Amino acid sequence: MNDKFHLTFEQSIFLAKKVLVESIYSVAKIEGVNTTYPETETILDGVNVPTARLDDIAVILNLRDAWRFRRS
Repeated sequence: MNDKFHLTFEQSIFLAKKVLVESIYSVAKIEGVNTTYPETETILDGVNVPTARLDDIAVILNLRDAWRFRRS
């Protein structure tokens, strides 16, 4: 059986960046954050979402920072 998921380091980074918003959104939902996927994407783009609670925004940004920390 061939390993069809054997990716190079560059391919792995590309894939992780591609699903970053989805991953953060999913983990945020597990943490009890009540934002929609588009709101999460907007927060990650650095734009204010007036309907989101500050605690929810902080969780999303902390999850983003955890991804950045892990990559370095």
